[in-house]
Parts: sequence; C-alpha cells; structure tokens
Amino acid sequence: MAYKNAWGNARLLSGATTLALDLADLAGALGKAAHRSAWRCWARSQARSLMGRLPRRTTASSPDAAALAAAAAAALAPVGRARPPLWRSFVVGLGPGAPRFLSHRGASCPADRALPCDCSAYASPYPNPTTVWGALVGGPNVAASSGSGPGTPPGFFGFFDSREKYETNEPALDYNAGWLVTTMALAGIDEPAPQPGSLAATMM
Repeated sequence: MAYKNAWGNARLLSGATTLALDLADLAGALGKAAHRSAWRCWARSQARSLMGRLPRRTTASSPDAAALAAAAAAALAPVGRARPPLWRSFVVGLGPGAPRFLSHRGASCPADRALPCDCSAYASPYPNPTTVWGALVGGPNVAASSGSGPGTPPGFFGFFDSREKYETNEPALDYNAGWLVTTMALAGIDEPAPQPGSLAATMM
C-alpha cells in the first residue's frame, strides 16, 4: 500500500488511483499499451490493499526491467510504501477485519431514530448500530501502530478500530469520491495478469 499521510491516507490513495486510471487512459490514447497496463495494475493493486486483499505479485526478470522499475519508482518518489496491518479491509462491510467503529455520527446513533443520540452513543463499547456499507475510512497510519496489538510484524502500519481515532476511522465525501470512481473504473476493465518483466509487473 502506498503511504503518504497519517490522517486519511486512504483518501489520498483513492485520489491517486483515480489519477492513475486517467493516466492509463491517456497512455492508451497515445498508443503506449505497456504504460496503460502499468498504471491500471498499480491502481488495481492499491484498491485491493484497501479492501484487505493480497496484491498479485510477479517477478521482474527482463533485461530492461530494472530501468523500468527505476522510472516507476522515480514517478512515485514522494509516496512511501506500507503493508496494511494484517491485510485488513478499510471498506465498511467488505473483506477481513472491516471497520465497525466508525467516527461517524449517523452510524453511531441508535438504529431506532426515536431513541436519543448523544455522547453515550459515541462512547459505546459496541460496534456501530448502523452500517455505512461500502464507505472507505481513513486507513492505517504510523501513530496507530501501538493499537494494532502486540507482535505486529515490522513494516506494518497500525490501525486501531475506534470511534475516537478520527484520523483512521472517519469516512468522508472526499475519501469516497475517488474510491467510487476507482471501483467503477476497475469494474469495467478486464486486464490479464502482467507478464514477468513487464512494466506492469514492476508497478505491482
């Protein structure tokens, strides 16, 4: 998973995947099929990591694979890389370990709207009574690593499922705008797995 910011990293990532898919379309229009496939594969791998799914891995072995990998790394230089904690999902209601304690008033209030919604609902030790299906939350960050439990493997960024952790657990319109575009675009693409040594393989 690409990592840039501790507050709402998934927001930045969903926007980046949208841009990557736009670049893929541009590359295709310019006749650069390898670059189109590479940007699509990168977007797909990041979307899979947000859903708690392991990305497909390939081994680059062609003579020019190192040069292509270097070019890809240079293009993504401002963005770090992180392994999601235990490959959990950051999409509500989808995948392993999906968030259940959103920092979201509507989701935290009782399902029965006749009941009061106050600070007691926010402080409740129980999961949100209302599920905001498909909502993308902020995602993992370094500061939350202590909340991931003892024995968290090195290289994993933390995620603590708590309403109090708004940096990682709030859903927002700007988080989900890019996420919606990304998932809709990827749903319409039927792309085979990249061949070892291809530019697409170096981007995975």
